[in-house]
Amino acid sequence: MRKGQLIMSMKDIKNNKENPNTQMNSKSTGTPSSSTQNSLNNEELSELKRQNKLIVKYLAEIQENQKIREKEQKEITSELKEATKDFRDKSLKIRNDFVDVLQEKLKHVDTEELKDILGRGIYKVREENDRMLQEVKRSHEHYQTRQKYLFTGIGAMLLVFMLFALIMTIGSDFMSFLHVDTLQNAIAGKLKASEGFMTFVWYIAYGLPYVLAIGLFIGLYEWIRAKFHD
Repeated sequence: MRKGQLIMSMKDIKNNKENPNTQMNSKSTGTPSSSTQNSLNNEELSELKRQNKLIVKYLAEIQENQKIREKEQKEITSELKEATKDFRDKSLKIRNDFVDVLQEKLKHVDTEELKDILGRGIYKVREENDRMLQEVKRSHEHYQTRQKYLFTGIGAMLLVFMLFALIMTIGSDFMSFLHVDTLQNAIAGKLKASEGFMTFVWYIAYGLPYVLAIGLFIGLYEWIRAKFHD
């Protein structure tokens, strides 16, 4: 409001200077007087003084407001510094308290017992690793042994089957080589001349070489199979 009044007053002075209607009217009428001129000068001077006072007062208010704002800023800055200092002090205190508690707890720890516990744990882990390594070695050796027996058994079974097939193929020639055919011919002669129970006995004697050959083959096969399973 005061600022508006100050602006209006300055505009009035400017208008009075640019449009001196009073002086022009006096000159045109031809009735000016020294008292009237003095009165106008006094009014202008009073108006200027009043406007100067308003300007000074307005500037004083501006300075006062500026001082108030600066004071408020200083107070806010001081409060922020104080709050920051309190926060830093509390953080440092919490850290120191934590370190003190940790050091106090560490004083009650028996380092020798801790070393013994760690040593036993390391020794136990080492033993477990050695045991597992031995088991792996035994498993590997057992696997190699089984693999060896497997190949050996397969080869032996093939050999037995080949021998059996050879025997069945050459039949009589093999029997002649072992002189089994001579024995069978003698048994056949006895079989023709025998009667009753002796006939049955001679039949068994005649087929006994074949039974022995089959039994030998079965026994060899079972022996190879047992070795493979072991």
